[in-house]
Amino acid sequence: MTAQDSDPAMESWAAMAATFEAAGLAEPPIPTGLRPGLGEIDRWCWSTRPISAMDMYLFKDPAREVLTRPVSDYVAVSHAGHGVNSYAVNYHLVYRSLALFAQAGWGGVYTDRARATARGC
Repeated sequence: MTAQDSDPAMESWAAMAATFEAAGLAEPPIPTGLRPGLGEIDRWCWSTRPISAMDMYLFKDPAREVLTRPVSDYVAVSHAGHGVNSYAVNYHLVYRSLALFAQAGWGGVYTDRARATARGC
């Protein structure tokens, strides 16, 4: 693939996968059909729609909106938190008839990163 043939959306997916791999984590499962819409929102935050990593961490909108109305398919992945030890990898997937929201503690000064990474977060 040449520079002029590059696809920014697929580059975003590849950058996310590389970030997770460099941290020793498996890349998040992203349905193939959603990968082209994936964009880097912020450092350690990728999504196919506007979203805040902190809102993901706190399970605020858009996670809550799924409970009240139909939501277009999307995927979002982030690493966010607060304080010195409250950090997590966050995963949102709304796809067809599935709505999945997951969070796994990972990061923080008092967390054994090697142990957390070995268990998959």
